[in-house]
Amino acid sequence: MLINNLSDHIKEVIKSYPSLFGDDDKSKFRVLEHIFFVNGNGYRWEDGKLTIDEELKKLSDGEKQEEIKKFYEGSDKFREVQFYPLCKYAKLCTIPENVDKNYIPYIIEICNYALESPIESFCEEYMKNKNFVNTEKEIIKSILLRITNIDSKENWNKLHDFIAKDDEK
Repeated sequence: MLINNLSDHIKEVIKSYPSLFGDDDKSKFRVLEHIFFVNGNGYRWEDGKLTIDEELKKLSDGEKQEEIKKFYEGSDKFREVQFYPLCKYAKLCTIPENVDKNYIPYIIEICNYALESPIESFCEEYMKNKNFVNTEKEIIKSILLRITNIDSKENWNKLHDFIAKDDEK
């Protein structure tokens, strides 16, 4: 399914999966984090827009929702957004040159949110090495700088080179 309107998609995801993304002022950021940071989430870039694999989406419906609901019952897990470690395959790191201009404000928003988040908002793997968080934030800053100048092919090439080099470390 091609996602033409990211705003509507975010609302649909929150409504469809409240046990996973909550229904509060941070729900949108949880969805954006899931889309742009998490690998293997069923999203992929196609002609500058995101698509979602319908077969993978079906696997997360029904019974899975009940399991997720039980896991989060009585939990405070919805208070903060937890960031998944970035890698070169994350949608945030593979933004195509022809990205739909309507996606850009959301990309900027999740980048800014990540940059403003305290170190504790990053997953446990980050907590083992605080330098890793600083590296992640540098990548996010680089993406943010380049997304604001999306028309420059040279900037995109630099971004993808930077991510590839950092991912090899």
